[in-house]
Amino acid sequence: MECRSDINRLNNHFLLIYESLTPPGEEKTRQKQLLTLLERLVNKEWPEARLYLYGSCANSFGVCKSDIDVCLAIQDAEIDKSKLLVKLADILKSDNLQNVQ
Repeated sequence: MECRSDINRLNNHFLLIYESLTPPGEEKTRQKQLLTLLERLVNKEWPEARLYLYGSCANSFGVCKSDIDVCLAIQDAEIDKSKLLVKLADILKSDNLQNVQ
């Protein structure tokens, strides 16, 4: 298959789009700080718990202002998940995190 002769002219346009969507370094730093804060808050209540990033933030497909997907892993099979969610929301709200739903 023959490639268009003017395809290279598009490279700069694509790079500009990519750069406009890529989160700046300070945003990535804030994401890491947020994850560290969440780990600290969660570990106060559940010392054995672990948080794992997944989704666009973890695989570098995130764009500016992307959300942060976090998985909370707790080994206690007997824990009541609905009570855990309510407790987690209370913990996050008590540390002045906003939009806790």
